[in-house]
Amino acid sequence: CLEGGDMDIAYLSEIDPTWVDSSLTTILNPEAILFANPIAQGACAADAMASAFHMPLDILFWCAGSQGSMYPFSGWVSNESSPLQSSLLVSERMAYKLHRQGQIMESIGKDKAVCYEYPSPIIPKERWRYQMVNMYPDSG
Repeated sequence: CLEGGDMDIAYLSEIDPTWVDSSLTTILNPEAILFANPIAQGACAADAMASAFHMPLDILFWCAGSQGSMYPFSGWVSNESSPLQSSLLVSERMAYKLHRQGQIMESIGKDKAVCYEYPSPIIPKERWRYQMVNMYPDSG
């Protein structure tokens, strides 16, 4: 499938009040409350294992593999294991947020042959892959 429109990489998180305020983004995305508990977060272990060995589980849409939770859709990370892991989590949250806002469209159907764009408010995690560029060794 070919992209039908332009790709806009000019999203400015600095002027988006929901990106810097977890409370505000929870008001706009109240389903975050459903996933803010140990049972829902415990299910993310299955997504982490699936992500490590094959592909993430789209059915566990609130999970971000081994990085943590997709919710809230903000740039705040509660448990920073490393700057690299936090950067990846924030990148995944941004992609999900843009899907939810309709700024990124889905273009592949269930049979993997449909080629038209349509809104996808739940991120299709199996379609996303993150790649490091300009990596430098951590000495220390």
